[in-house]
Amino acid sequence: MGPQRVLQALVVVATCTAATASSAEELADELHERVAVIDLGPATDGAIATRQRIAAAISAAGLVPIAGDGVEDALAGNHADRDVTTLAAAMEATRTAFGSLDCAQATSSARRAIAIAAGRQAAGLATPELSRAWAFVLLCADRHADTDAAMFAAGRLRAVGGSPDVPTDLLDKYPDVDVIGGQARARDVTITAGPQVPLVVDTPDARGAWSALADRIAGWQGKVPSPTELAWVLTQVRARVAIVRYGDTAEAWGQPGRVELPYRLGAGDGVGRLDEVPRILQLVVDRVHAWTDHAPDPDRPLLVETTRALRDRNEKEPTPWWVYASIAGAIAGAALVVYLHDSAADVQHVELHFPSQPAARVWP
Repeated sequence: MGPQRVLQALVVVATCTAATASSAEELADELHERVAVIDLGPATDGAIATRQRIAAAISAAGLVPIAGDGVEDALAGNHADRDVTTLAAAMEATRTAFGSLDCAQATSSARRAIAIAAGRQAAGLATPELSRAWAFVLLCADRHADTDAAMFAAGRLRAVGGSPDVPTDLLDKYPDVDVIGGQARARDVTITAGPQVPLVVDTPDARGAWSALADRIAGWQGKVPSPTELAWVLTQVRARVAIVRYGDTAEAWGQPGRVELPYRLGAGDGVGRLDEVPRILQLVVDRVHAWTDHAPDPDRPLLVETTRALRDRNEKEPTPWWVYASIAGAIAGAALVVYLHDSAADVQHVELHFPSQPAARVWP
């Protein structure tokens, strides 16, 4: 029962402690809590890298950073329209095919990019991809000695301002006019007959799925929003937690349920420098565990604390009438008990003593 029992008890305690730690780690891995990274700026060259570091810290803490489909840019107040993503994919496919000497695929991808870029240019948007796409078409046509296609691409490339990807001597190889037999033949002929009627082409809305979100956050103008505004954002991205970054500072905000507004987690502990984000995220993990286990939220006062706070502020609640009635009844009952007790103990015995009488004399 001596040292052996003590050793056995220590082994049991150590085993339970290890199991508890393992369970805590597994629970952290199974949280799958989505966290939004709201970047309020400023929009410097390192802003994207900063968001990526925060997202990496979120993943390291066992949480899930919200990403994909341009939502990261929208959470920073930046637009990422659908056609921008499609255009970028088409240009990447063009470069990959051209590098693989697959000019058929490169030309097809480039023309798909041209269709998107031309629409954006017509809308007044800066579209440098248009000239690069025509450059690939020209290079492929020249590689395969397709003079007609090369002449057409060269003319379009000149119209959009040229491209540094095409050498000047190559562009001069395909002029706007072709001299045959001493005669100049225009490659592009424009015929104007009567008044011109403007052509209106209906195009689908190219705004991205997160454009409204980007507009909302951009409207905050770099300032931490009100809880109501933040609640709208969390609803849109289906999250309960957000890391709000502004300058070199990060804040953790949470909304355990939709019936209440978001609030800063941990009060002052939920705010810190960017290099303190891992510490802030540990606070987030603790709060998520509390929400999951339906434990009391440390950031929300309990009922007892609320009553004590009211008393400290001398804000007394009105006392119900039955309290006074109970007190009066108790006092009356106690007085009756005392009276009866005293009455029962205070007994007086009265004894009467008479002097003895002489015996009566009998007269003869």
